Amino acid sequence: MARWGVKDVMEVMLKAWPVDLTENAVDLLLQFGRVAKFEAGSVIARQGSASKGLHILLAGQADVTVLRPSGKELIINILRLGQPYSFLHIYHPDPHSSNLVARTSCEVLIVPTRDWLLITDTCPELKDAVISIIAMRLGGALEALTFSNLNSGIARLAHRLLVHVLQNRTVDATGLVSSAFEVTLTQAHLASMISLSRQRTNALLQQLEECGALQLEYGRIRINDINSLRKVIAESESQ
Repeated sequence: MARWGVKDVMEVMLKAWPVDLTENAVDLLLQFGRVAKFEAGSVIARQGSASKGLHILLAGQADVTVLRPSGKELIINILRLGQPYSFLHIYHPDPHSSNLVARTSCEVLIVPTRDWLLITDTCPELKDAVISIIAMRLGGALEALTFSNLNSGIARLAHRLLVHVLQNRTVDATGLVSSAFEVTLTQAHLASMISLSRQRTNALLQQLEECGALQLEYGRIRINDINSLRKVIAESESQ
């Protein structure tokens, strides 16, 4: 396993964190945390278990999944490099409401809850990051509450993409969402999330591309305008 230094971790975290981090802050995270390696398919954090602290993905990919009462496991997000997992559980004793599963071989910085709370008392920029990230996650959660009431396939797809952007977007110095956002979910994942076939999902994605909401590239989906996604949802549900 590669040895992670302060500058290495900063480079990864700055891709996903909404505030500039100092070397001192990252150094404290490395001092109090540990970098663990997980093979593909390994459960990093299990739904229903107590949180062990903050997880920050440094290398590889990890899926955020939920196990439904029916026993079916659904992918609700794919963690991007530098993204934190389990923020809310640091400040609330509830068990994990989802699983974090290594999609590929990955490395994760794990900072125990008690140590994280001590670190943030001495690093204002980390507290600012907490507020910004939780606000984004709550915004996505509020959007997700309307998903079950949507009827049309294109509205459900547009809504799933919208929630994904809101929960994973980065914000620039002006507080605006970056102009383009690359979705980390595959068409197969999206099809599973909205309970449609891959063929039907692909056809709906092409419709969203025609209206300018996104751009389809080989193996990639790039969101150009989240307001166009909102417009598609509103118009399709009003018909």
